Amino acid sequence: KDNAAGQTWYDSLLSQYAGWGVDLLKVDCISSHPYKADEIRMIRKAIDKTGRSIVLSLSPGPTSLDNAAEVGQLAQMWRISDDIWDYWANPNNGPYPRSLSSQFVTAAAWAQYAKPGNWPDADMLPIGELRPVPGDGAPRTTRLTPTEQQTMLTLWAMARSPLILGANLTLLDDATLKLLTNPDLDRRSARRLTRRHHRPRPVQHRREPGRTRQQLRGLQPGSRHLPRQRRLDRQDPQQGHVHRKPRPRTPRLRPLAAEKIAATSPTRVHRVSHLT
Repeated sequence: KDNAAGQTWYDSLLSQYAGWGVDLLKVDCISSHPYKADEIRMIRKAIDKTGRSIVLSLSPGPTSLDNAAEVGQLAQMWRISDDIWDYWANPNNGPYPRSLSSQFVTAAAWAQYAKPGNWPDADMLPIGELRPVPGDGAPRTTRLTPTEQQTMLTLWAMARSPLILGANLTLLDDATLKLLTNPDLDRRSARRLTRRHHRPRPVQHRREPGRTRQQLRGLQPGSRHLPRQRRLDRQDPQQGHVHRKPRPRTPRLRPLAAEKIAATSPTRVHRVSHLT
């Protein structure tokens, strides 16, 4: 319950987890069916009291978009859909289980809430060997085709979703291992995130003829006479100016149509223009 005794219980539990060196805590039956805001706040407080940076993941989905702002303050990860399994389209034409094709609209709706420290969770990746006891159906190799698996990894990376494998790690085949360990996957995903959330660069102006850098330092912030590309990596305590080193430009990726996914590394796909 949301009272002093309930908070003390969570404080004790999280203190023990922190002592064990736990880095990620996934709490089920809390973000939907129903959404338990009071209990999430209690867990958040208990984590903060430990002084350890424990990632809080909320499940199951779908977390309501109406609660997006609150869950972003309380947790780092939260499920944005119900359980997904290895289907391109739901064979039952119903809401459960979720299929790969149904995640495009959901991922797009949550894209604006993805930022450093906030990762809308599109659920595990049901690829590779789903055995010995998968949560849906009999033990099997994933039903997703190689093209669909590449599409899934591409969509999850574009949506900044956590990449959590739902396969038996001891039975990974070479193709699945190569897909998951593609060195471009995290790098390209991180670049997209960095471009979306970088701090705006200051406007640069030409330096007036005859003006020295020493004279320019005495100008007030926002002056029209700031030196062109005047960037340092420290703050001048006397003048209050903050200058930053220029960042290297990242080449932009060209969009690829869906039919080219099969012949392309998943992290080289910038945008899926259409699906057939």
